[in-house]
Amino acid sequence: MTAEDRAISNGDAKNGDRNGGNFGLFLKSQREARGISLQQVAGRTNIQPEILVHIETERLDQLPEPVYIKGFVRAYAEAIGVDPREAVLRYERHDAAYRQALSARQLRGRRRFMRRMLLAIVLGGGLILIVTALLHRSPEQPSNPVASETAEKRSPSEAQTASETAPATADPGKQKTGAVAENGAAKKAVNKQPLMLSAVGLKETTLKIIVDGKRPKVYHLKADTRLEIEAQREFNILVDDARAVTLYLDGQPVVVPGREGQQVTLQLP
Repeated sequence: MTAEDRAISNGDAKNGDRNGGNFGLFLKSQREARGISLQQVAGRTNIQPEILVHIETERLDQLPEPVYIKGFVRAYAEAIGVDPREAVLRYERHDAAYRQALSARQLRGRRRFMRRMLLAIVLGGGLILIVTALLHRSPEQPSNPVASETAEKRSPSEAQTASETAPATADPGKQKTGAVAENGAAKKAVNKQPLMLSAVGLKETTLKIIVDGKRPKVYHLKADTRLEIEAQREFNILVDDARAVTLYLDGQPVVVPGREGQQVTLQLP
């Protein structure tokens, strides 16, 4: 999730709290107050634990269409003994605030895109005018009339001496190659984006993670907890239990092979 996505989510949470929203926090607090585990809810509703975690954390971008989410919220509420109508109403209010913020964000994005396009058009038009002026420039017109007149007044011996002492011109081919290499390196540096690893605990487990080849760190995850780590190149992960955690790389689910209780290693990406 980007910084702007987190800002939208936090804004939705504040609006939801004022308008009776915060359906995920409401369900989680009611579940914990009744001493019901997330695994028990999954068994009663036949809903995957990952989906239940997304509901409690209100990750609408990771959930299916609203019609399915309403069914999930209703089943969740019934499984823990909460009024399903109140839970669905809270979800609808939260979803409305989320979509309103998302529409505003998309509108800002379109405006930024139009400004950039206009700037590119203006710069492109200016470049075309400069190139056109250079192409139509008369080749017979000296760039420095005073220097030309001085060169004409020189004797042949002076001209030969000047040509011998003039510095050698750099190879244009090498200059062009160097410029291309510098541009390539600059583009590579600009396009390189950090990697974001998210780990959601389904039950208590341990992760050992090496980020960009540095010293490994050990993380202890409990059920319903979330861990986020950033890297520039790669992650090397040792999962103590293949079925105890759900992993996401840049918001995309990562398949963790292995059976319950099996220790597995992963290298991402």
